[in-house]
Amino acid sequence: LICRNGPEGASHKLNLVPFSADEVTDSQVAKALPAKLFILSDGKFPDVAGFSLGNLEPVYVPIGRPEAANVGVVAFDVRRHEIHADQLQAFARLENFGTADVTLSAELHLDDRLIDAAQLEIGAGETRGVAFDIGAVDSAVLELRVSTGDNLAVDDRVYRAVNPPRRVRTLLVTAGNEPLEIALGTGPAMELANLTVQPPEFLKSNEYRSQAAGGVYNLIIYDCCQPKEMPQANTLFVGRLPPGSGWSAGPKVDVPQIIDVDPAHPLMQWVNLGDVVLAEATPLGVPPGGSILIDSDAGPILAVAPRGRFEDAVLGLAIVEQVPKKGPGLICAKHPPGRSGKLNLIPFSVQYIGTNWPIRPSFPVFTLNLLNYLGGGQHGQTTGLVRPGQSVALEAPASGKWLSVRTPSGRTIKLQQVRSGKLSFADTGELGTYEILSDGKLVRRFAVNLLDAAESDIRPRPDGAIKIGYVEVAGQSGWEAVHRGIWPMLLLAGLAVLLLEWYIYNHRVYL
Repeated sequence: LICRNGPEGASHKLNLVPFSADEVTDSQVAKALPAKLFILSDGKFPDVAGFSLGNLEPVYVPIGRPEAANVGVVAFDVRRHEIHADQLQAFARLENFGTADVTLSAELHLDDRLIDAAQLEIGAGETRGVAFDIGAVDSAVLELRVSTGDNLAVDDRVYRAVNPPRRVRTLLVTAGNEPLEIALGTGPAMELANLTVQPPEFLKSNEYRSQAAGGVYNLIIYDCCQPKEMPQANTLFVGRLPPGSGWSAGPKVDVPQIIDVDPAHPLMQWVNLGDVVLAEATPLGVPPGGSILIDSDAGPILAVAPRGRFEDAVLGLAIVEQVPKKGPGLICAKHPPGRSGKLNLIPFSVQYIGTNWPIRPSFPVFTLNLLNYLGGGQHGQTTGLVRPGQSVALEAPASGKWLSVRTPSGRTIKLQQVRSGKLSFADTGELGTYEILSDGKLVRRFAVNLLDAAESDIRPRPDGAIKIGYVEVAGQSGWEAVHRGIWPMLLLAGLAVLLLEWYIYNHRVYL
């Protein structure tokens, strides 16, 4: 039934009248007709869930050949030498996606100059690593060239930029955490970071709000405290959760047992927690896209999750926590000068240490990993992994300076001025080395590489079928008969006749 206004002059009561779809004012809905949905792909994408094909008839045409051969560089990194800290080493990993063994050469170039080479044999479906000693280098461009001659060339060259070293600007907000301050004050840590320590009251100041919003610090550590808003920096929360939604915590658990550690993540490299005991901890609820680094029988204890172009790590236990002393636990303070000899009783707090981790060798190692990864110390000389199309955070040498970026093809892109000196650059579609310029002078470099095993494997999906909703679509390829009209040929023939007539008409005096 449809509601219509009453007749003119009648009461405001609305009348319900029957209607039908034959009325001219009603919208006519066309019936869905069957149609073909052509899918041209290698099929290497996750099954499509929550989608109904309806009247669509899917036709999956696999792209690629099962016998397609390709060897690609899937990893390329530059690190400090384990023994000689003033020297660098380059590490690469190559993978053979073909069905036959291959022998190839890998050449390492430093500023377009060949410095080392290696001959490699890689079996079908296997991977092979190779390492190169670079030596003492402060600023350069590294390029690894692999001679494969296979069906994909874009993964045969990878780049890495070595920049002059810079110290990580780190802020530690704590009411007192001697083990953490000692770990951040070691020689290797002081070489990486410029540390500032402030009490929790500093979070309420205008100075902090200005620095946090302006991206002054590369890393902020909140020890048993929490800001009102997240800063423009990477963070580590110790014993507290970041403000806002996403993270959650369960009830505290006594003596949880560590059962798993993610050694592949940069924060946990060379960190052995087999001798670490926890008095109590709070299991974490990790937001989507996060990674669990330390897991216990009660739930995750340490995790890291992305926040735009930043990352936040949360440790679900307080290393050192200030606990107010209750009852008669009072300390005697001396009376003020000129007063009677009566003593004043004032409350005090004690430090509660909830783990033996600070006295284990893995704790300073974790602190260095923290400065390297979240602080950006690993990018102080060598840039991290940047994939094509990925956004890169750029920083001007001084606030208010203009920045420009020179792409690998030589194109210069001028970026807008930002008061904080930081901005995001997303025009990274070219592979190669990009140069960041300020007032025409080189500031830093970064490299964009493919380094993706899924992209380097150019063979189609092995099972030859994809799944859309509850429907499995088998791949099919071959020639299909289609109707082709002859009107284009008739049109061309008519045009040729017209041109001939025009030519005869204009030259009739000569015939």
